[in-house]
Amino acid sequence: MRRSILVLVACLIGAATPSWAQPATQPSEPFKLGTFDREGNEFLGVVLRDAYVVDLDRANRDYQRSPLQVKLPMAKDMKELAGRYDLDLKRRIHGIVNQLLGEERLTGSHRPGYVYDLSDVKTLAPIIYPN
Repeated sequence: MRRSILVLVACLIGAATPSWAQPATQPSEPFKLGTFDREGNEFLGVVLRDAYVVDLDRANRDYQRSPLQVKLPMAKDMKELAGRYDLDLKRRIHGIVNQLLGEERLTGSHRPGYVYDLSDVKTLAPIIYPN
């Protein structure tokens, strides 16, 4: 009986948690990763719908404002991102992508300042300083 109640409570908590706050194992849409420049500032970005670029560091800071998210520093360059992707960054990036798409924040008045039109950024080589 007690176990049944615990299972029921766990299911209710999971159902009450917004989908963007749950661990994201798959992105809701395909995306690309790259290195970009906007007004002299280099950043790692996610390209969505071949039209929008999301500044990963700024999006991550916004994403982890939720008390449900663990603080996780974003990679500073593509080499670090590649090294940490399967360790901890894949789920975080999928969560960011799913939140933006799920809340329809790529366009309109809900669009955050860290989402840019692809035409407004310069695409750089993925790895700026290879060994």
